[in-house]
Amino acid sequence: MIARVPVLTFHDISSSDGVISLAPALFERMLATLTSAGWRCLGLEDLAALLTSGRELPGRTFCITFDDGFQSVYENALPVLQRLGLTATVFVLVGDPEEARTSVPPPVWKGHALMSWSQLRDLHGHGISLGAHTLSHPDLTLLTPQQVVREALGSRRVLAGRLDVPETAIVAFAYPYGRSNAAVRALLRPHFACACSDYLGFVTARSDVAALPRLDSYYLRHPAMVDLMPGRWLLPYIMAVSLPRLARRALVSALHPRPPARR
Repeated sequence: MIARVPVLTFHDISSSDGVISLAPALFERMLATLTSAGWRCLGLEDLAALLTSGRELPGRTFCITFDDGFQSVYENALPVLQRLGLTATVFVLVGDPEEARTSVPPPVWKGHALMSWSQLRDLHGHGISLGAHTLSHPDLTLLTPQQVVREALGSRRVLAGRLDVPETAIVAFAYPYGRSNAAVRALLRPHFACACSDYLGFVTARSDVAALPRLDSYYLRHPAMVDLMPGRWLLPYIMAVSLPRLARRALVSALHPRPPARR
């Protein structure tokens, strides 16, 4: 049987309205349902190491990721992770290297406050991995190679400096909006152990470590769906919702082709 590892993706863990928000109680219920059913949480970097080495992926295993670094992750998600003994990777939107996260109150992205550097350091001290997520959250497929490198490696450099760790310690990356192409992946592949895409699916032994698929919590937020997650219905459900999503994107791409990268 093919091992399929779901990499769960979250953004804002709060009761706010919006597609990127998930209520804290539902977040805890989702993770508690999996762990109570005997599922094991694996660090994203450990999953990438298994893929790179060609070793067999474990069954009944999942990973947890958060995009952007919202303050609600520190306030509402971290206590849940600690109670359940789980690990995660948080992809940090750095912002301007000279101004990011120094304001009071903290900077805001998509209407939600981002974590301060002290909160990020504390999060890291609790065993949560931090990954790079660019400086300004652009669609990397629309940038020149030089701009792609600046956004990705610049954010890694700032993040490593603020955490007082070597740049090579920041091994994971998430593409803004999940968007990448062959050129972008080729540029960043030598610099990161893994990178996450917006492809809706499971990680298998055949997955590209530079474009890992994930399961966005938006598609799992109904309480009835949460209860079904540990069982055999998760795979056919994700396959069912991913097909129209892919078709819709293909249609949009055909009708509105993206402009060439800026020079």
